[in-house]
Amino acid sequence: MLKEYESVFFGLKPGDKVMVAYSGGVDSAYAAALCRDLGFQVETVTMSLFADAKETAEFAERTALAAGYVHHTLDLSAEFREEIMHHTWRQYSAGLTPNPCAVCNIKFKFGRLKEFAESQGCKALITGHYARILQNESGEIELRKGVCEEKDQSYFLFGVPNDALAFCRTPLGILQKTEVRSGAAEKKLEAAKSKESQDVCFGGDSMPETLSAMFPEPPETGNFLSDEGKILGQHKGIQFYTIGQRKGTGIALGCPAYITTINGETREITISTDSAKLLRTELTAIDCNFQTALPEEFTAEIRIRYRSRAVTGTVIKQNDNSCKVIFSDAVRAAAPGQAAVFCSGDKVLGGGWIAPFV
Repeated sequence: MLKEYESVFFGLKPGDKVMVAYSGGVDSAYAAALCRDLGFQVETVTMSLFADAKETAEFAERTALAAGYVHHTLDLSAEFREEIMHHTWRQYSAGLTPNPCAVCNIKFKFGRLKEFAESQGCKALITGHYARILQNESGEIELRKGVCEEKDQSYFLFGVPNDALAFCRTPLGILQKTEVRSGAAEKKLEAAKSKESQDVCFGGDSMPETLSAMFPEPPETGNFLSDEGKILGQHKGIQFYTIGQRKGTGIALGCPAYITTINGETREITISTDSAKLLRTELTAIDCNFQTALPEEFTAEIRIRYRSRAVTGTVIKQNDNSCKVIFSDAVRAAAPGQAAVFCSGDKVLGGGWIAPFV
């Protein structure tokens, strides 16, 4: 095995059978080709997640078979619709700002795909994530940021159980995206010129609108309120708004105004011209998952959104699998439903879901 890949393929040896999560895009195609070149016995698996995704699944199958892999297709569209898409809509309906990618990683990519790979007698599941799963000198599994800062996806993996990470390998975590592109071109992979996939596989920026057309729970209108509780107007449903939003409310106050709170019970949305009301010095993270043993109180760099700047803070464990997070500097527009991820340098310590503010 090439020495530079030893750290990301820990515990494996040439000849071992591995399962590559395969969409047919450049990342998964390169990961599969790399595994074969390193001497692994490669099989590929595609998740069919949408009822109308036949063409995508067929493309993945065609390119996998053309490359000589044993290929599998799992129809998980019913499960994905309920556990990811419907769950996301219910979170919007509760006044939250959901993170479906992180949930999908837990339940599907590192859940069902891992289970399938194990059922096929594979030694590991290989994914195209730009994150590093490593084994330290003590034998502990660590989750670390990908070296490609622009594409790093470790934030979305905070909630994957450590024992699931232990079965998975992420070789692209030590590469730059440009290296993957050029490597795919050198290997003459059909995916080398494919377009960049979007982070969210359904809906994109119009995700609430997409979901509202799919599920029976209709958006419930409610009132926009001022800081003083004065009714400013009516909104079209709390599902279509998020904390920190400035545009698209239809409310004109003569100066910039921001959504500062969304009440899932009363359906009331508060709009303020005081941007300082978006600042928080502490929050509660619920349903926390930790990637390593940590003391009851520890210091970490904390990100409250995928692209947000990390802010140093103190994390205090509570008795109900939640954590109180106190920031050294106030953070802006912390949105309940998003993930608060705790890091130390490039090491992901864990994280949890931002709870509604009382």
